[in-house]
Amino acid sequence: MRNNEIKQSVAAVLIAVALAATVVYSAQQESKRGDARPESIAIEPRIVPEPPVPPPMPSDRFFSATIWADKRTYSVGELIRIHFRVTRPCYVYIFDTDTRGVTRQLFPNYYDPDNFCVPGGRYSIPDASYRLRVVGPPGTEHLRLVAVRYRPLGYENRYRFTPDNPFPLYEAGSEGFLQEYQRESKKVDAREQMKTRSESSRGKAEIGGQPADAPRKGSRTAESIVVEPAPRPKAIVVEPQPEPIVYDRDVAESYFRLQVIDPYVPPRPAFGEISVNSYPPGARVEVDDVVRGYTPLVVRNVPAGRHEVKVRLSGYRTFTEDVDVRPGRTAVVDVRLRPDRPRWFFGFDMEF
Repeated sequence: MRNNEIKQSVAAVLIAVALAATVVYSAQQESKRGDARPESIAIEPRIVPEPPVPPPMPSDRFFSATIWADKRTYSVGELIRIHFRVTRPCYVYIFDTDTRGVTRQLFPNYYDPDNFCVPGGRYSIPDASYRLRVVGPPGTEHLRLVAVRYRPLGYENRYRFTPDNPFPLYEAGSEGFLQEYQRESKKVDAREQMKTRSESSRGKAEIGGQPADAPRKGSRTAESIVVEPAPRPKAIVVEPQPEPIVYDRDVAESYFRLQVIDPYVPPRPAFGEISVNSYPPGARVEVDDVVRGYTPLVVRNVPAGRHEVKVRLSGYRTFTEDVDVRPGRTAVVDVRLRPDRPRWFFGFDMEF
């Protein structure tokens, strides 16, 4: 009995020692695990997001237009081609004041009525459906381009182009067009301001806590009306809104001046004639070493000026003379050929 109690006490002591050793070992392992850093985990510095990049500014910050032609000097009757470009969407009108002071609307016209233009390219008139020709008289001609933000419907209704009048005559000129446009644009601005005010007042009525037609506080809502939440969309796609087009002004103008001159007429070459007669006849005639025929001979279409005339006949001496040919006149060459010198046995020549 006594021995059993001793054995149980020893066993209890051994179990307590083993548990204490296990706890100490576990604590040591935990401390080691806390000090060690796993090799598979890499700590990187925090990346600070960069601020958003603003959209690039347009190449042309202002509303402007440019007009030009292929060259600055044209002859009467020559074809002309006009080019232009704009920096904002607009309506383009081109007026031509000729050398007599008469102003016509070249664009838009009956053959090319669409005058709405956008930036980013070059426009040219005329197109393949018609041609523009300089009619003169000689002098200075002016081209004026007027690009406007709004379409002047009142002006277009008064000055319409027709098949009989494809390029309307406008006595008031481009200055008169601008005055009419200013009057019409004021009306357009007034309509836009009224529209903006109505939209802003409608927004204020809806922003003030409740819509204008919502029931007020304290009022009862009919029980038969059940308000259910609207179904939530599965996905919301947010599309970027286009940047608003800013106009620093309503009108942009451009000018081009060209000179109209008389058409170039090359001078007609001046010609004359050479009449050659010889005795005896049948002699060969050369003009500037070119054989032209046999006497009697009239050499036609000889350029005015000095020419060398030679008359040759077998058995006779060659005759040479410089002849002045005048425009529209006939130079006459009459020659009596002299025979060659006969040779005698005495060793000298005899001349008859």
